[in-house]
Amino acid sequence: MRFSGTNYKNMSVDELREKIQIVYFEEYEDEEGNYIKSKIPVVKWEGFAKVLPLSSKIFNGYNEVVNELDYRIIIRYREDIEYTDMILYRGRKLKMLNVPFDLENKRQWLQMDCKELKEK
Repeated sequence: MRFSGTNYKNMSVDELREKIQIVYFEEYEDEEGNYIKSKIPVVKWEGFAKVLPLSSKIFNGYNEVVNELDYRIIIRYREDIEYTDMILYRGRKLKMLNVPFDLENKRQWLQMDCKELKEK
């Protein structure tokens, strides 16, 4: 496997095997002038990515069990991906932990570190 750790130099398009969607929620203004986010996601981009589970955390507290799973997602470079966008992957909703960044500053790969959102 050519992809290991933070070595992206030999990564090829063949390694983008997982289907994802990047979505956003439109904002609109109501009659009182307040901005409201739509509840229906709008697909910004749909394609293939390399999805790597980063870490898993389990917290056991008083009457509480919380599972968290962080992912690192790598796609072909795009300029229209924003921090506020959400990623849909295998029925999971992922929120970005930081601003997506260009690997090696070559405008070839875009990396997004994400956290799975749990529905309550």
